[in-house]
Amino acid sequence: VGVLPTIAAPSQWDELDSGQRLALYPLKNSWPELSDIQRRKWTAIVKNFPKLKPEEQAKLQERMSAWAALNPLERERARENFAS
Repeated sequence: VGVLPTIAAPSQWDELDSGQRLALYPLKNSWPELSDIQRRKWTAIVKNFPKLKPEEQAKLQERMSAWAALNPLERERARENFAS
């Protein structure tokens, strides 16, 4: 398990910088529903987004889109499966 930054992630979409908004765009509609911990995790994940190859960026955003499409129960199951 990685260490999360202790600084809170922006709670409002408009508080993200333009690079973060670009990288996290698949989560735009879900952003207000995410917990602070989830926002910190996602902002940490995309910290190096600009350094990724275009195909890696696309793959990451595809996974974000898939995650955003899950309902809360499906997300919980996905977390449990990932943890095991």
